[in-house]
Amino acid sequence: MSNSSLVDYVKISPNKTSPRNHKIDRITIHHMAGNLSVETCGNVFAPSSRQASANYGIDSEGRVGMYVEEKDRSWCSSNKANDHRAVTIEVADDQGGPNWHSSDKAMNKLVKLCVDICKRNGISRLNYTGDTNGNLTMHKWFAATDCPGAYLESKFPWIAEQVNAILSGKSNTSTTSTPTQNPGERAYKENRINYRVHQQSYDWLPHVEDGQVAGITGHTKRIEAIKIDCKMAGVKIHAKGHIQGIGWKDYGIITSDTVIGTTGQERRLEAISLEAEGLPEGMDIYVRYHIEDEGWSDWIKGGILAGTVGLAKRLEAIQIKIQ
Repeated sequence: MSNSSLVDYVKISPNKTSPRNHKIDRITIHHMAGNLSVETCGNVFAPSSRQASANYGIDSEGRVGMYVEEKDRSWCSSNKANDHRAVTIEVADDQGGPNWHSSDKAMNKLVKLCVDICKRNGISRLNYTGDTNGNLTMHKWFAATDCPGAYLESKFPWIAEQVNAILSGKSNTSTTSTPTQNPGERAYKENRINYRVHQQSYDWLPHVEDGQVAGITGHTKRIEAIKIDCKMAGVKIHAKGHIQGIGWKDYGIITSDTVIGTTGQERRLEAISLEAEGLPEGMDIYVRYHIEDEGWSDWIKGGILAGTVGLAKRLEAIQIKIQ
């Protein structure tokens, strides 16, 4: 089992299990909760009393440190089963909380490192599902923590998209820019459906597509609005939204610029109902939502309320797909 050739610095931590007991088939991304260099991160993992480590770390200059070889399990995710099968990566934050932003250099190198890990370990695709069913996971799903922080969490769909484009040969380079001023304005490819949410404290988050997670869970932040863009020719989507203090609002047939909900009014979007016209026979639109205190719902078919009414509960994340 090999290690990444992208490594700039090595300081092996004693906090590991050697060897790991499972084939590497997933990647788990964490944040450092600080602007640590790869050397400083190595020093943090050096004492045996620390009882923590990671396979790799990436600092804000895009340098890569290795602290546990891939043949060994790091002590990173508060979950033995996950750590035995995952390569774990700590990413530096160039800004503090609550957003915990990471630099473009760090994000670009993160994509390169994930591609390298996938290629060497026979992982054909990173599948981000918003839970542990996928092979791109985050610390907070295994422990009571906000790691990997709000910014990195919001970028998981983007990370998977960039890595998969390179793995499939659709990208000519493994260096990709992740905008910092307005990430939702990046170009996105035409699939069946694209959407993005406006979330409390974070403004408009990046576009996601075809069942990916839009929104951030675990930070008690409300979705305030959503934009939806159906890319299927001849298909029209009718939308209704239930808004805090306003109630139901019928938006009729929406366009990609229709704002379902409100911005700048501090109102939570509590429920949404979508219906699609012009779909091929046997297809429909489906919604799955994450709601305050209850977690993820099942997939809900078009025309049925997704969310709650009269319970004063916020939507925190949403998935939409046509199938």
